[in-house]
Amino acid sequence: MTFSVLLAIGLSAQNLFFPTQPGTILLHQQTDENGNVTGYTRHTITSVTGSGNNMTISYLLENMDESRQVTLEFPGQIHIRNGIMIFDIEEMIAPHLQNSGLGLEAEFEGTFMEIPVSFSPGQRFDDTEGTIRIGRGILGMRVRMSVTDAKCLAIEEVTVPAGTFRSYQITQTINNTVLRRTSSTRLVSWMAHGVGTVKSRTYDDRGRLQSVSRLVEITRP
Repeated sequence: MTFSVLLAIGLSAQNLFFPTQPGTILLHQQTDENGNVTGYTRHTITSVTGSGNNMTISYLLENMDESRQVTLEFPGQIHIRNGIMIFDIEEMIAPHLQNSGLGLEAEFEGTFMEIPVSFSPGQRFDDTEGTIRIGRGILGMRVRMSVTDAKCLAIEEVTVPAGTFRSYQITQTINNTVLRRTSSTRLVSWMAHGVGTVKSRTYDDRGRLQSVSRLVEITRP
Protein backbone atom coordinates (compact mmCIF):
# COMPACT_ATOMS: atom_id res chain seq x y z
CA MET A 1 0.00 0.00 0.00
CA THR A 2 1.33 3.41 -0.86
CA PHE A 3 0.65 6.43 1.31
CA SER A 4 2.14 9.88 0.70
CA VAL A 5 1.87 12.65 3.27
CA LEU A 6 4.03 15.51 4.51
CA LEU A 7 5.42 14.80 7.95
CA ALA A 8 6.90 16.95 10.66
CA ILE A 9 10.65 16.82 11.11
CA GLY A 10 11.80 14.92 14.15
CA LEU A 11 10.84 11.26 13.92
CA SER A 12 10.59 9.24 17.11
CA ALA A 13 11.10 5.47 17.04
CA GLN A 14 7.97 5.09 19.18
CA ASN A 15 5.91 6.62 16.37
CA LEU A 16 6.77 3.94 13.82
CA PHE A 17 4.22 1.27 12.98
CA PHE A 18 6.81 -1.46 13.64
CA PRO A 19 9.13 -2.43 16.53
CA THR A 20 12.57 -0.82 16.54
CA GLN A 21 14.30 -2.76 19.32
CA PRO A 22 16.37 -5.83 18.32
CA GLY A 23 15.12 -8.99 19.97
CA THR A 24 11.44 -7.98 19.85
CA ILE A 25 9.24 -10.87 18.69
CA LEU A 26 5.69 -10.57 17.32
CA LEU A 27 3.54 -13.68 16.94
CA HIS A 28 0.35 -13.47 14.85
CA GLN A 29 -2.30 -16.18 14.60
CA GLN A 30 -4.31 -16.69 11.40
CA THR A 31 -7.83 -18.14 11.38
CA ASP A 32 -10.33 -18.84 8.61
CA GLU A 33 -13.86 -17.44 8.27
CA ASN A 34 -15.11 -20.00 10.81
CA GLY A 35 -12.48 -19.21 13.43
CA ASN A 36 -10.36 -22.31 12.80
CA VAL A 37 -6.62 -21.78 13.24
CA THR A 38 -4.78 -22.07 9.91
CA GLY A 39 -1.30 -20.96 10.91
CA TYR A 40 0.99 -18.41 12.55
CA THR A 41 3.57 -15.85 11.49
CA ARG A 42 6.47 -14.68 13.65
CA HIS A 43 8.53 -11.54 13.16
CA THR A 44 11.82 -11.24 15.04
CA ILE A 45 13.69 -7.92 14.92
CA THR A 46 17.33 -8.82 14.28
CA SER A 47 19.02 -5.41 13.94
CA VAL A 48 18.39 -1.70 13.56
CA THR A 49 20.82 0.69 11.89
CA GLY A 50 20.60 4.46 11.73
CA SER A 51 18.10 6.56 13.62
CA GLY A 52 15.36 9.16 13.25
CA ASN A 53 14.47 9.89 9.64
CA ASN A 54 17.12 7.54 8.26
CA MET A 55 16.78 4.03 9.65
CA THR A 56 16.76 0.41 8.49
CA ILE A 57 14.99 -2.31 10.49
CA SER A 58 16.01 -5.91 9.71
CA TYR A 59 13.83 -8.83 10.75
CA LEU A 60 13.30 -12.55 10.28
CA LEU A 61 9.84 -13.62 9.10
CA GLU A 62 8.75 -17.19 9.85
CA ASN A 63 5.57 -18.83 8.57
CA MET A 64 4.27 -21.63 10.79
CA ASP A 65 1.52 -24.21 10.58
CA GLU A 66 -1.30 -24.55 13.09
CA SER A 67 0.97 -26.43 15.52
CA ARG A 68 3.61 -23.65 15.31
CA GLN A 69 6.07 -25.67 13.28
CA VAL A 70 8.12 -23.43 10.98
CA THR A 71 7.38 -24.13 7.31
CA LEU A 72 9.15 -21.16 5.72
CA GLU A 73 11.50 -18.41 6.82
CA PHE A 74 13.25 -15.52 5.13
CA PRO A 75 14.77 -12.16 6.11
CA GLY A 76 13.24 -8.78 5.38
CA GLN A 77 13.96 -5.09 5.84
CA ILE A 78 11.98 -1.91 6.34
CA HIS A 79 13.61 1.39 5.44
CA ILE A 80 12.67 4.70 7.05
CA ARG A 81 13.29 7.64 4.74
CA ASN A 82 12.03 11.16 5.48
CA GLY A 83 9.33 9.89 7.81
CA ILE A 84 8.07 7.16 5.47
CA MET A 85 8.30 3.40 6.11
CA ILE A 86 9.29 1.69 2.86
CA PHE A 87 8.71 -2.03 2.29
CA ASP A 88 10.98 -3.21 -0.53
CA ILE A 89 8.88 -5.95 -2.17
CA GLU A 90 11.68 -7.33 -4.33
CA GLU A 91 13.99 -7.45 -1.31
CA MET A 92 11.36 -9.42 0.60
CA ILE A 93 10.64 -11.98 -2.12
CA ALA A 94 14.04 -12.52 -3.76
CA PRO A 95 15.79 -14.32 -0.83
CA HIS A 96 12.93 -16.80 -0.54
CA LEU A 97 13.09 -17.67 -4.24
CA GLN A 98 16.87 -17.93 -4.21
CA ASN A 99 16.70 -20.39 -1.31
CA SER A 100 14.00 -22.49 -2.95
CA GLY A 101 16.52 -24.54 -4.93
CA LEU A 102 14.63 -23.88 -8.16
CA GLY A 103 16.93 -21.17 -9.44
CA LEU A 104 14.10 -18.63 -9.57
CA GLU A 105 14.57 -14.89 -9.60
CA ALA A 106 12.25 -11.97 -8.85
CA GLU A 107 12.18 -8.51 -10.38
CA PHE A 108 9.85 -5.75 -9.26
CA GLU A 109 8.78 -2.68 -11.20
CA GLY A 110 6.54 0.01 -9.80
CA THR A 111 5.98 1.67 -6.44
CA PHE A 112 7.09 0.05 -3.20
CA MET A 113 4.70 -0.28 -0.28
CA GLU A 114 4.97 2.82 1.93
CA ILE A 115 3.39 3.77 5.24
CA PRO A 116 3.76 7.23 6.81
CA VAL A 117 4.46 7.47 10.50
CA SER A 118 1.68 10.02 10.91
CA PHE A 119 -1.84 10.17 9.50
CA SER A 120 -5.36 10.80 10.76
CA PRO A 121 -8.92 9.44 10.36
CA GLY A 122 -10.52 10.40 7.07
CA GLN A 123 -7.19 10.68 5.29
CA ARG A 124 -7.05 9.01 1.88
CA PHE A 125 -3.89 7.67 0.30
CA ASP A 126 -2.55 7.36 -3.20
CA ASP A 127 -3.17 4.23 -5.25
CA THR A 128 -0.12 2.15 -6.10
CA GLU A 129 0.67 -0.38 -8.79
CA GLY A 130 3.55 -2.71 -9.54
CA THR A 131 4.55 -5.84 -11.42
CA ILE A 132 6.58 -8.76 -10.10
CA ARG A 133 8.30 -11.01 -12.62
CA ILE A 134 9.11 -14.44 -11.18
CA GLY A 135 11.05 -16.91 -13.28
CA ARG A 136 14.32 -18.30 -14.55
CA GLY A 137 16.13 -17.05 -17.62
CA ILE A 138 13.73 -16.23 -20.44
CA LEU A 139 10.93 -18.15 -18.73
CA GLY A 140 8.82 -16.34 -16.20
CA MET A 141 5.44 -15.20 -15.00
CA ARG A 142 4.29 -11.66 -14.35
CA VAL A 143 2.01 -10.80 -11.45
CA ARG A 144 0.48 -7.35 -11.55
CA MET A 145 -0.53 -5.90 -8.19
CA SER A 146 -2.37 -2.72 -7.29
CA VAL A 147 -3.73 -1.21 -4.11
CA THR A 148 -6.67 1.17 -4.34
CA ASP A 149 -9.19 2.94 -2.09
CA ALA A 150 -6.73 3.09 0.82
CA LYS A 151 -7.71 5.31 3.72
CA CYS A 152 -7.66 5.65 7.48
CA LEU A 153 -11.12 5.13 8.95
CA ALA A 154 -10.72 5.67 12.69
CA ILE A 155 -8.59 5.42 15.82
CA GLU A 156 -9.82 2.68 18.14
CA GLU A 157 -8.84 0.73 21.23
CA VAL A 158 -8.36 -2.82 19.98
CA THR A 159 -8.03 -5.81 22.31
CA VAL A 160 -6.28 -8.97 21.10
CA PRO A 161 -4.65 -11.81 23.06
CA ALA A 162 -1.39 -9.80 23.22
CA GLY A 163 -3.10 -6.84 24.90
CA THR A 164 -5.06 -3.65 24.23
CA PHE A 165 -3.63 -1.16 21.74
CA ARG A 166 -4.57 2.30 20.50
CA SER A 167 -4.83 1.45 16.81
CA TYR A 168 -5.39 3.14 13.47
CA GLN A 169 -7.99 1.36 11.35
CA ILE A 170 -7.01 1.26 7.68
CA THR A 171 -8.90 -0.18 4.72
CA GLN A 172 -7.58 -0.94 1.24
CA THR A 173 -8.47 -2.98 -1.83
CA ILE A 174 -5.77 -5.32 -3.17
CA ASN A 175 -5.95 -6.45 -6.79
CA ASN A 176 -3.79 -9.22 -8.31
CA THR A 177 -3.70 -10.06 -12.02
CA VAL A 178 -2.14 -13.32 -13.22
CA LEU A 179 -2.54 -14.58 -16.80
CA ARG A 180 -5.15 -11.87 -17.45
CA ARG A 181 -7.29 -13.00 -14.52
CA THR A 182 -7.80 -10.46 -11.75
CA SER A 183 -8.85 -11.19 -8.18
CA SER A 184 -9.66 -8.54 -5.58
CA THR A 185 -9.73 -8.61 -1.81
CA ARG A 186 -10.41 -5.96 0.81
CA LEU A 187 -8.05 -5.77 3.75
CA VAL A 188 -9.00 -4.00 6.98
CA SER A 189 -6.09 -3.58 9.39
CA TRP A 190 -5.58 -2.09 12.85
CA MET A 191 -2.06 -0.74 13.34
CA ALA A 192 -0.42 0.50 16.54
CA HIS A 193 2.67 2.62 17.00
CA GLY A 194 5.71 0.64 18.09
CA VAL A 195 4.02 -2.64 17.16
CA GLY A 196 2.54 -2.61 13.66
CA THR A 197 -0.52 -4.64 12.73
CA VAL A 198 -2.35 -5.98 15.78
CA LYS A 199 -5.38 -7.28 13.86
CA SER A 200 -6.49 -7.63 10.25
CA ARG A 201 -9.51 -9.01 8.41
CA THR A 202 -9.59 -10.05 4.75
CA TYR A 203 -12.79 -10.05 2.64
CA ASP A 204 -13.44 -11.30 -0.89
CA ASP A 205 -14.92 -9.17 -3.67
CA ARG A 206 -18.43 -10.00 -2.41
CA GLY A 207 -17.71 -8.77 1.09
CA ARG A 208 -17.45 -12.25 2.64
CA LEU A 209 -14.94 -12.73 5.44
CA GLN A 210 -12.03 -14.93 4.34
CA SER A 211 -9.50 -14.78 7.16
CA VAL A 212 -8.50 -13.00 10.38
CA SER A 213 -5.05 -12.33 11.81
CA ARG A 214 -4.48 -11.34 15.45
CA LEU A 215 -1.39 -10.52 17.50
CA VAL A 216 -1.31 -13.21 20.18
CA GLU A 217 2.13 -12.63 21.72
CA ILE A 218 4.66 -9.83 21.87
CA THR A 219 8.05 -10.41 23.51
CA ARG A 220 10.36 -7.51 24.22
CA PRO A 221 14.03 -7.88 25.21
